[in-house]
Amino acid sequence: MRRCLEGIAVALEINPEGGTQNVAFATRDSHSGATIYEVSADGIAPAAYEDTDHYRITRAFLENPQTFLHPLFADD
Repeated sequence: MRRCLEGIAVALEINPEGGTQNVAFATRDSHSGATIYEVSADGIAPAAYEDTDHYRITRAFLENPQTFLHPLFADD
């Protein structure tokens, strides 16, 4: 599945963030003005950066890391 998604990304000229063993991509911090696409059960559609799962999860972690870390280090 991963290679299939990477292939789609390459075909659409979207950086697949790391590629495969034979293809390496580098991330550049020049995404301003770029269109972000999100893949869901409904298909592929443009999305605002702040509406992506990546943004929401990263923000939630940065605002309260203990919520994420406590279950990993809890003595059960």
